[in-house]
Amino acid sequence: MTLKLAGKVAVVTASTEGIGFAIARRLAQDGAKVMLSSRKQQNVDKAVKELRAENLNVDGIVCHVAKKEDRKLLFQKTVSTFGGIDILVSNAAVSTYFGPTLQFNAPNYKSLELLCTILILIHGGSLVLISSIAGYVPFD
Repeated sequence: MTLKLAGKVAVVTASTEGIGFAIARRLAQDGAKVMLSSRKQQNVDKAVKELRAENLNVDGIVCHVAKKEDRKLLFQKTVSTFGGIDILVSNAAVSTYFGPTLQFNAPNYKSLELLCTILILIHGGSLVLISSIAGYVPFD
């Protein structure tokens, strides 16, 4: 069986339960090394234990994505543990912006700046942004 993501490294924010956990599991099942994150250590420990019990190559770290230092540590640990970052799934529900998705402007990108910088430096990097339908609700 060929693993589509063998040799790739993924970071999934808010990935210890729900859709984030499902995404992290699937990426790992497809061969990626996956860094899990949550604001709570016990959630990280539980998710890492569950996925490792399935023989998946995962690790985890506490990270509140609204905190710049936490984001920095997330990426530093991922690079030191797995050797780089190829895929970033931004699943955490943190945003300072509420409005039409296509009007998301430069100041709102500051929280994504570090995330994107790393991916831009890596050939073939992928960024997946999970959002709510609120970005497509008509605004007046």
